[in-house]
Amino acid sequence: MARRYLEAEVRKWLRYNINLFDPTLKFLREEYTVEESNVYDGDLTGRYGYVDILCGRISGKSKNKVLYYCVEIKQYATTAAIDQVKKYMNWLRPDLPVEGAIAAFDISPKALSLINKDPELNFWHIGCGGTPIE
Repeated sequence: MARRYLEAEVRKWLRYNINLFDPTLKFLREEYTVEESNVYDGDLTGRYGYVDILCGRISGKSKNKVLYYCVEIKQYATTAAIDQVKKYMNWLRPDLPVEGAIAAFDISPKALSLINKDPELNFWHIGCGGTPIE
């Protein structure tokens, strides 16, 4: 229960402060549901899950294309969090270009290493006092 409450508070905070991490992003939706019918690996049943925060921005390369941006919130990000956000990114990809971020209080060294090698992913360190930590 406490974990779900914490995630809801972080989601609410990010909704109004997303520009601290990337000033070009615009909040679109919270808890954007990913349905099974739109997912490529057909072995799943029911809901696939939800993107914690879905943002968008006009792509710098093409002023006519919106870039979707998935944000996954975790207390402690592991490689499983990377897999999760990548699945959501792949689900959205047929429509428009997608990038993603994992917003977390802490991250495993292996997960951080993988994020640093992936140009489509970012890590947003959520610090105390409501400010990102570099």
